[in-house]
Amino acid sequence: MQVVFSQFREEIHMKKDLIRKTFKSSLFGIVVMLIIGIALLYFFAGSFFRILKGHTVFEELEPNEISSQIVDASIKDNFGAFLEEYSKNTKTNIETSKAFYYVIWTGDDDAKDYRYMAIKVPASYEDEMEDMANNTYNYMANEPIQFSGSIEKMDDQEYRYFKEYFLDGGYSEAEFEEATIPYYIDVDRLTGASAIFTIILFAVGVLLVVISIWKFISALTGGKVKKLYKDIEAAGYNESVVEADYAAGVDFKRSTKVGNIFTYYLDNSSYARAFLNKDIVWAYMQTTTHRTNGIKTATTYAINVFTINDKKNPILVEVKNEKVALEMVEYFSSHMPWAVVGYSDEISGFYYREYEAFLQQRYNSYH
Repeated sequence: MQVVFSQFREEIHMKKDLIRKTFKSSLFGIVVMLIIGIALLYFFAGSFFRILKGHTVFEELEPNEISSQIVDASIKDNFGAFLEEYSKNTKTNIETSKAFYYVIWTGDDDAKDYRYMAIKVPASYEDEMEDMANNTYNYMANEPIQFSGSIEKMDDQEYRYFKEYFLDGGYSEAEFEEATIPYYIDVDRLTGASAIFTIILFAVGVLLVVISIWKFISALTGGKVKKLYKDIEAAGYNESVVEADYAAGVDFKRSTKVGNIFTYYLDNSSYARAFLNKDIVWAYMQTTTHRTNGIKTATTYAINVFTINDKKNPILVEVKNEKVALEMVEYFSSHMPWAVVGYSDEISGFYYREYEAFLQQRYNSYH
């Protein structure tokens, strides 16, 4: 009974150690995913729920009802532009108009209570809106232009130009305050492709939050250890033997442990995995230099391990630094005489061109 109890304690220790390692390795990616998801929800949740409410007919809104609706508007009068939005090419210094803000009023022809506000239209509507402004000034009828968009509150700069427009036109401060509301229709915002884009980004935010929470719980409860136990089962070993092998294994930094039977490591998705040492055919250190815009930013190290089970696809065992990589290669070389350890073009060519002869050189001699 005492032996069984001792094995049980060892199993718990092994599993706890693996859960700790996989959770620690996964945590950064989970947190990044969660932050991105929360950011998407923060920026797009309000717009998403506005889209869900659907469109309102702009002319049916009373001034005190106007806030943040998505509206369909039939504009047939405007009182001129007060602000232009443009982009500037920093190389050529050429400015390109993107949008214009025009003064409009609320309600329809029968409205008893109305206010002046604004509409922001793409620059492609400039000619039509200017013609409409001239006709409005001369009390001439206009063909309505149909717009859809989101009602937004003016920011400080927009409001300042809006106010200057009226004050320059002879309004007093009090008259301006009484006759206007600080809102504008942002044409095409949250409608059509813009609405689809917003819905997609909100859905992505929800998905990232759900996945990150699921990954957190899974990593915390041992979900990233299951593949290792499947590796062990596929190799035909029982848990008590593997637990003893794991406990006696040699640790290499970055969550790698080499036992007498298995090498235990974390794959690039932070899953705990294991492969049989006796299956190793060839192993060597791989150095990867990372560059951004041609500038070296980092160097990472790993051990490429080719096994008898897969000729073309090596197992990548990532390690902390060059020192650990060299120590691990040296350990493989001294403890696994059936494996070719190290890299050269000659070895690589021999491996890929004459695989059976490569095996005969060492591997077959020990198996």
